[in-house]
Amino acid sequence: MDNRTSSRMNVPMKLLLYKTGVPVAIGRIRDVSTRGLFVETDFDGFNVHQSLEVELLPRSSTHIDRCRFRTVVARRVRGGFGLEADENSDTGFNTLAALVNSVLARGGPGLHRHPQP
Repeated sequence: MDNRTSSRMNVPMKLLLYKTGVPVAIGRIRDVSTRGLFVETDFDGFNVHQSLEVELLPRSSTHIDRCRFRTVVARRVRGGFGLEADENSDTGFNTLAALVNSVLARGGPGLHRHPQP
Protein backbone atom coordinates (compact mmCIF):
# COMPACT_ATOMS: atom_id res chain seq x y z
CA MET A 1 0.00 0.00 0.00
CA ASP A 2 1.22 3.48 -0.84
CA ASN A 3 0.92 5.84 2.15
CA ARG A 4 2.19 9.00 0.48
CA THR A 5 0.23 12.20 0.95
CA SER A 6 1.21 13.68 -2.41
CA SER A 7 1.66 12.40 -5.94
CA ARG A 8 5.11 12.09 -7.46
CA MET A 9 6.51 13.32 -10.77
CA ASN A 10 9.33 11.89 -12.85
CA VAL A 11 12.21 14.36 -12.85
CA PRO A 12 15.41 12.91 -14.27
CA MET A 13 17.94 15.19 -12.63
CA LYS A 14 21.30 14.59 -10.99
CA LEU A 15 22.15 15.85 -7.54
CA LEU A 16 24.96 15.88 -5.01
CA LEU A 17 24.45 14.41 -1.55
CA TYR A 18 26.21 16.09 1.39
CA LYS A 19 26.93 14.59 4.80
CA THR A 20 27.95 17.13 7.46
CA GLY A 21 28.62 19.70 4.75
CA VAL A 22 30.91 17.49 2.67
CA PRO A 23 29.83 16.05 -0.72
CA VAL A 24 29.89 12.26 -0.42
CA ALA A 25 27.85 10.93 -3.34
CA ILE A 26 26.04 11.72 -6.54
CA GLY A 27 22.56 10.49 -7.25
CA ARG A 28 19.64 10.83 -9.62
CA ILE A 29 16.15 11.95 -8.72
CA ARG A 30 13.68 9.20 -9.59
CA ASP A 31 10.65 11.17 -8.56
CA VAL A 32 9.71 14.32 -6.68
CA SER A 33 6.74 15.99 -5.00
CA THR A 34 6.40 19.28 -3.16
CA ARG A 35 7.22 17.47 0.10
CA GLY A 36 10.13 15.21 -0.84
CA LEU A 37 11.99 13.15 -3.38
CA PHE A 38 13.36 9.70 -4.02
CA VAL A 39 17.05 9.56 -4.93
CA GLU A 40 18.63 6.62 -6.72
CA THR A 41 22.25 6.06 -5.67
CA ASP A 42 24.63 3.23 -4.87
CA PHE A 43 25.92 5.09 -1.80
CA ASP A 44 24.55 3.53 1.40
CA GLY A 45 26.14 5.72 4.06
CA PHE A 46 22.91 7.36 5.27
CA ASN A 47 20.52 6.26 8.01
CA VAL A 48 16.80 6.86 8.47
CA HIS A 49 16.09 10.16 10.28
CA GLN A 50 19.56 11.48 9.42
CA SER A 51 19.81 15.06 8.20
CA LEU A 52 21.66 15.69 4.98
CA GLU A 53 21.84 18.25 2.22
CA VAL A 54 21.14 17.82 -1.46
CA GLU A 55 22.27 20.07 -4.27
CA LEU A 56 20.28 19.96 -7.48
CA LEU A 57 22.32 19.83 -10.67
CA PRO A 58 19.65 20.83 -13.19
CA ARG A 59 19.95 20.90 -16.93
CA SER A 60 19.26 24.27 -18.51
CA SER A 61 15.96 22.98 -19.93
CA THR A 62 14.40 22.78 -16.45
CA HIS A 63 14.63 26.54 -15.79
CA ILE A 64 15.64 25.73 -12.21
CA ASP A 65 18.78 27.17 -10.68
CA ARG A 66 21.38 25.03 -8.96
CA CYS A 67 20.23 24.93 -5.34
CA ARG A 68 21.29 23.29 -2.08
CA PHE A 69 18.85 22.53 0.75
CA ARG A 70 18.41 20.37 3.84
CA THR A 71 16.50 17.10 3.90
CA VAL A 72 15.86 14.20 6.26
CA VAL A 73 16.13 10.55 5.25
CA ALA A 74 12.60 9.15 5.53
CA ARG A 75 13.33 5.65 4.26
CA ARG A 76 16.12 3.51 2.87
CA VAL A 77 15.72 0.89 0.21
CA ARG A 78 18.17 -1.00 -1.93
CA GLY A 79 19.49 1.46 -4.49
CA GLY A 80 18.24 4.67 -2.95
CA PHE A 81 16.64 6.88 -0.33
CA GLY A 82 13.35 8.61 0.25
CA LEU A 83 14.03 12.16 1.45
CA GLU A 84 11.72 14.74 2.97
CA ALA A 85 12.39 18.46 2.85
CA ASP A 86 13.56 19.69 6.27
CA GLU A 87 10.52 21.25 7.91
CA ASN A 88 12.68 23.86 9.66
CA SER A 89 13.62 25.50 6.36
CA ASP A 90 11.40 26.88 3.62
CA THR A 91 14.19 26.55 1.04
CA GLY A 92 13.59 22.84 0.43
CA PHE A 93 9.82 23.17 0.08
CA ASN A 94 10.16 26.21 -2.20
CA THR A 95 12.76 24.44 -4.36
CA LEU A 96 10.68 21.28 -4.70
CA ALA A 97 7.56 23.31 -5.54
CA ALA A 98 9.50 25.23 -8.22
CA LEU A 99 10.80 21.97 -9.65
CA VAL A 100 7.32 20.44 -9.82
CA ASN A 101 5.88 23.62 -11.35
CA SER A 102 8.68 23.74 -13.93
CA VAL A 103 7.90 20.19 -15.06
CA LEU A 104 4.16 20.92 -15.23
CA ALA A 105 4.75 24.14 -17.20
CA ARG A 106 6.80 22.20 -19.77
CA GLY A 107 4.02 19.66 -20.15
CA GLY A 108 6.21 17.16 -18.35
CA PRO A 109 5.62 13.47 -17.78
CA GLY A 110 2.77 14.08 -15.36
CA LEU A 111 1.91 12.81 -11.94
CA HIS A 112 2.19 9.16 -11.03
CA ARG A 113 2.66 6.89 -8.09
CA HIS A 114 5.52 4.44 -7.72
CA PRO A 115 4.77 1.27 -5.78
CA GLN A 116 6.74 1.12 -2.57
CA PRO A 117 9.32 -1.68 -2.51
